[in-house]
Parts: sequence; C-alpha cells; structure tokens
Amino acid sequence: MTCCHSKPATMTHQLVVVAISIGAFAALAYSINNYRKWKSGKSRRHAKPFLTNKHESKTVTLISKESVTHDVRLFRFQLPNSDNTLGILAGEHIKLTADIASRTMFRFYSPISKPEEKGYFEIIMKIYSPNSENPNQGTFSRYMDSLPLDSDITISGPFGRFGYLSNGDFLVNAKAVMKYKSIAMISGGSGLTPMLPIIREVIKENHINGPKLSLIYTNKTEDDVIQSDELKRYAHTHDSFNLTLVFTRLMKKESDRQDPVKWIEKFERIDESLFSNTFPKPQENVLVLICGPKGMNEAAKLICTSLGYPNIHVF
Repeated sequence: MTCCHSKPATMTHQLVVVAISIGAFAALAYSINNYRKWKSGKSRRHAKPFLTNKHESKTVTLISKESVTHDVRLFRFQLPNSDNTLGILAGEHIKLTADIASRTMFRFYSPISKPEEKGYFEIIMKIYSPNSENPNQGTFSRYMDSLPLDSDITISGPFGRFGYLSNGDFLVNAKAVMKYKSIAMISGGSGLTPMLPIIREVIKENHINGPKLSLIYTNKTEDDVIQSDELKRYAHTHDSFNLTLVFTRLMKKESDRQDPVKWIEKFERIDESLFSNTFPKPQENVLVLICGPKGMNEAAKLICTSLGYPNIHVF
C-alpha cells in the first residue's frame, strides 16, 4: 500500500536537491569568478615584479626630482632591471628606509606611477619643516629633498589592505576580492597620493558600468593642490568623476577665473553636510577612503561613521 503523502514528499525532496544544486553551483561560480579576479591581481602584480615580499629590502636609484608645489616634490626612482614593474597595485604603498644622523628611519609612501610601468616608479612627497612644537618634524622628507641624484635608497613592499584591480574590484588583505560601485574619497594635502593611482586607473578603464568617483580634497589654498590641472581635467571630461576642492584659507575671487569650472570649490571645513551633499548615500557597495593629516582623518572617519557608511578605510 502506498502512502498518500509519498509523492509530494518525493517532489519536495527533488525540489530541495535542485535548490541545493543551484545554490552549490552559484557558490562555485562565485568562487571561480573571485579566484579569476584574484589571479588577475596576482598576474598584474607579478609581471616581473621588483617587490614580492614586504620583509625583503631592495635598493633603487634616485634619477630625478621636480617641484610639484612650493613644498611638494615628485621623485623618480630607477629599478635595477628595465623589464621590472614595481609590483604594487594602485592604492598600495611601499616603505623607504634610510640612515639619517646615525639613526635608521623609515616612512611609507604610495607610488603614483602606473602599476604596469616598467623600469621606474614615482612617488610624491611633502617636504615638512621643523617648528617650535616639533623640532624633528620633516627629518626624513628633508633628507630625501637633499639627496643627490644617482643616490641609492632602500625600499620594501608591498604594504596595505587595499589594492585596486579593475572595474570596481579591490584586492583586500591580499586574498579577498570586493566590488564597489562608488568610491568616496577624502584627502588632505599629500594625502591625495594613495587616491591618485586609483583615480587614474578608473579613468583609464572608462567602463560604462565602472565605479563612480567622488573626491573631497582639502588644502590651505589653491597653490597647495597637488596635480591640480590633472584633477580638473578629469572633472571636465569624465562625468563619473566628481571633484570638490575645499580650502581653509581665502580663495581667488570668482572674477579672477579664466574659464567656467565643472568642479566645486568651497571655503570651509569638512563637516557632515559637505559629505552628505557630495557623496552617494551609504550602502554596502560604497567604499570610503580617507587619507590626510591625523586630525582630518579622525574627523572624517567620525563623520562618515555617523552618516552610516559601512565600508571606511583610513590609509
């Protein structure tokens, strides 16, 4: 005798099996896709990379220096082999080490050159001066500024939690891949440097469905803006890039401007209204990146947290 419930039970069992199979297939597909993205990042990093282990120190040669602003320099370093890439993804950083006044000192910097660039890399560095409160301020940057061409310096890397892959994908902690549809950035002064390579990569890709970029960039005056022409050019030519320049000292008069602008300029301090009016609404697919002076970093993170942004990274 057959139970009257046996057929529905069999069908239910079949549906469960199908559902599990579909779920397993989806999970497998997601894992394969993630693995491919991870491999993509590894292949870009390992196109004959110079840096492969952050615990290993290597030597490079300073081949040029030029002024970007009155207190910011662009340094170019030559790699030993012209076929080498540095081995750094956009958003990652390296450590520079030097013996200064009988002390071994180091600082971290974000290269601004393209990840695929061969034979050399570039960093932007602000040159700090000592003051009464901190007489040792700027010891490392002033050493670098005085370093003669053809001098060698020790570097190591890569360092950092975030490395940009492509089309909104980030390599996180060197193993996971996360996708973001919007990247909201707050930079102060030389804190632009980890953002600039990411901006360049996204602009270069020019994907229709690529991530939207919003940058709030704070400086004392217009003369302190790093890569000003480049940023304004991106704002003019790419609708996906939203630029807001914030100055803490008086700007030029509107009548002094030569051309109409497609970016926003403000004379104020960062606050909640500035962020909420500039950035996309808080969502899981929005990544907030912060880099600047310590006080600005703390204030920006506090504001973004209070607004409800779930993914906040301070360089």
